Amino acid sequence: MKWHKFLVPTTLLVMLAGCASMNIQAQQPLRPAAGTAWAVLPFANNTETPVANARAAALAAALLQSDGQRVLGTLPISSRL
Repeated sequence: MKWHKFLVPTTLLVMLAGCASMNIQAQQPLRPAAGTAWAVLPFANNTETPVANARAAALAAALLQSDGQRVLGTLPISSRL
């Protein structure tokens, strides 16, 4: 009868361990065709930080350029309504 007090915790532990598994799949990174150019679309500023949308657009363009991608440009702030 002593095994009964270990049955419930062991069952719970096995069930929780089953929920903790991860499914990791290796995928090939996107390789755009030669000569592909990117345009950074407007970001919505849903924060209280002024010009956060312009900073996010500049960051996205900088990340693309640092990866060797060609960035055509971004939309002016006046058109980001």
